[in-house]
Amino acid sequence: MPARPSGRIGLYDPTYEHDACGVAMVAKLDGEPSHETVQRAILALENLEHRGAAGADPNTGDGAGMLLQLPDEFLRSVLDEDLPPPGAYGVCMCFLPREPERRAELERLLNDTVEAEGQRVIGWRDVPVDKDYVGITANL
Repeated sequence: MPARPSGRIGLYDPTYEHDACGVAMVAKLDGEPSHETVQRAILALENLEHRGAAGADPNTGDGAGMLLQLPDEFLRSVLDEDLPPPGAYGVCMCFLPREPERRAELERLLNDTVEAEGQRVIGWRDVPVDKDYVGITANL
């Protein structure tokens, strides 16, 4: 059995490193929030063009972005729901059909699945979109 490299820190183990085309992950292993982490993540995103972060329609991306901590204060300001304390809830982003019947069907399915896992859906929010600034593909 090979010896473990000295670079092992917590759950991170360099022996599990391998190529992953088009994926960049940036994190501070101590868990402390840092603007440096965000700056490094932006740099990583800027270097993902080869994987398709810009498609044939240059004004429509493929959803490449950054996953950060939940914006609790913002969510409380835009939702008419009584949210649990920070850290006791999560957020799911879903791209649902525009047809009302199909959307309702999928919302029911998602809600049933969440409940089957012992959780509850607190609410739904349509994310506002300014169609003047999205690409042709995204407006279809």
